[in-house]
Amino acid sequence: MPGADHDTQPGCAGAGDHALRVIAAERHAAYVLEQVRLGKLDAEGLALALARMYGAELRAMSRALCKTLQGTSDARP
Repeated sequence: MPGADHDTQPGCAGAGDHALRVIAAERHAAYVLEQVRLGKLDAEGLALALARMYGAELRAMSRALCKTLQGTSDARP
């Protein structure tokens, strides 16, 4: 359907907004982990950042942390 808005299709309400939130959460998780890697964020700072997270942001951070701890070279979620 050319020109159709995906969000108006049945079962897709808010899909675009959700995708944008997930992308933003993944970028923020990558940023926070990069700050840790660079030594700009210590354990206390990381704990404070994690305490403010919920929903998509917390899921993205959890995925990124797992990848980092498993030793993958790409820490992005």
